[in-house]
Amino acid sequence: MRIISRSINVNKEEPTEDLIKVYVPNMVEMKTILEDLQNMAIRRKDQKYSFSVLQTYLITAIAGELNTLKAFKDEKVLKENNSEILDNFEMTTRLMLNSLLQIADGIAFRFLDYDYSMFTLLQANKTSPSAILQDGFEAVLDLAGRLGDRDGNTQELITDINQVTNIGDIILKTEDYFEIIEVKKGRNKRGARINRQKERMDSLTTFINTSAGNIDGRNVKLFTAQSRRHSLDILQDCFKDAEKNGVASKMINSFQCVTCIDVDNLVATDRIDLMKTAQSLHREFWDTDEVFKLNSLDHRQLSGCSLPITVFPFDTSLIIDILMGSKIYISTINVSELISYMNSKGWEVIETTKILGINELEELDFPVFVLKSGNDPHYNFRFHIDFLVSCMMELIEIDGYLEIAKSIANLENEETYYIPFYEKEEKIWN
Repeated sequence: MRIISRSINVNKEEPTEDLIKVYVPNMVEMKTILEDLQNMAIRRKDQKYSFSVLQTYLITAIAGELNTLKAFKDEKVLKENNSEILDNFEMTTRLMLNSLLQIADGIAFRFLDYDYSMFTLLQANKTSPSAILQDGFEAVLDLAGRLGDRDGNTQELITDINQVTNIGDIILKTEDYFEIIEVKKGRNKRGARINRQKERMDSLTTFINTSAGNIDGRNVKLFTAQSRRHSLDILQDCFKDAEKNGVASKMINSFQCVTCIDVDNLVATDRIDLMKTAQSLHREFWDTDEVFKLNSLDHRQLSGCSLPITVFPFDTSLIIDILMGSKIYISTINVSELISYMNSKGWEVIETTKILGINELEELDFPVFVLKSGNDPHYNFRFHIDFLVSCMMELIEIDGYLEIAKSIANLENEETYYIPFYEKEEKIWN
């Protein structure tokens, strides 16, 4: 093999020129990166130093994708001539970024010891992953490094690299406690924003320590419930069937079915027709279109309403295929059958979607259903969209939620909001 050499004078070019010349890795290589990161996330769950190093990898990878997306804002000049190239590049970048964030979300959930109540509460202050590109993030990394060097028995989570832990900048974890740290750069420690952050952290700390408190102006109590149950094994079997035929469907129960699509196994010419067919396969089971429907592409945008796919008890390759859109699942709930099922459990059901749409329900924090128990409204149970989404995307069995409804209905009042703490959830996730 011969050796050659040359020198290159590097001049700053327009972002659009850089983008067009960039080599976009193929899907196989991107999946290799994601599979390695997912495996490391599971393997390093209880480790200290290697856990911090993994987050450093993720910070670098996420920052790279975010910077690429920023560059797309400057490509207007060449958009007309290179629209297809740039559109494909942008879509691939967003896929990769979303997958990295889902891996980071899974890391956060395991770090919190599969505590769904903590997972929910720490999302009270919505932020953006772009925070890692801001000047103040360097101070966060510096402090995290110094804290890690000081104590080898403490695990550290950098909160800005995931979509779950949106209170504080660093969370320290020992065998006895969690400590939330807000990093402030400079000497000025006053101001309304800082006071709000401190109040939010104080109220969250009080709640976790006492199982009761006031969060965002609402009286909140913790309610202990048994571990939930899911039917993800049926979803996994459905994906295996789809590998043979491209598309497959299975019933989960009397009111729910799933349809799985193996995109790579669909013939390109038939892909569009088969994808359309998959959207209506629920008609194999029910002759109605009065349904709730969500798919795994939607799921990737539902951080907070649902757990990340990266904690599903699936093989790593299947998880990454779902994240990257190579495999898709559609979950469908027959509304009338679901209401009939809840009626059979002793509940009178008011369907609020007859009045408001799903988007309005989420925006107004209004329940999808109101489950009535007797004539006193204080004993009603508000079945929120989070419950519905977890039934649809995580395939959580609804019986567990109905059992909670019975227990909470006896405690319910207009001034208190109950957050369930599910015991031993580590047994049902990876």
